[in-house]
Amino acid sequence: MILHVNTTTKEAMIFSLKNDAGDILSRKRVKTDHNQAEKLLPSIMKLLLAKKVNLKHITRIKIANRGGSFTSLRIGVVTANALGYVLNIPVEGIEADEAIGVGQLMEDFDVVRPVYNKEPNITLKA
Repeated sequence: MILHVNTTTKEAMIFSLKNDAGDILSRKRVKTDHNQAEKLLPSIMKLLLAKKVNLKHITRIKIANRGGSFTSLRIGVVTANALGYVLNIPVEGIEADEAIGVGQLMEDFDVVRPVYNKEPNITLKA
């Protein structure tokens, strides 16, 4: 099974579960209001439980890694990479083909690099 995750919009996160042939088994849209961090993992678990799919059945994760807000994009990519590492499955960027290796830190594990469309704006400008 392939888990698709998109956290790039501030209004909603979109998840889908596909079989290896690419058929959509389930799709869910979760409304968010700058609270992706709180809702991401519980929403993934609800999607899997609704289809009676165990995390062990996920063979690949695809994550939107381009566009959207800096924080929501980062939350999605970091979570997908962490799940991929724990489950020992590949994580792929939906918008980008390039993955970078961090061999000394996590042997033979490639992580998806987020592609930001602007610098973070975390302070007010005078």
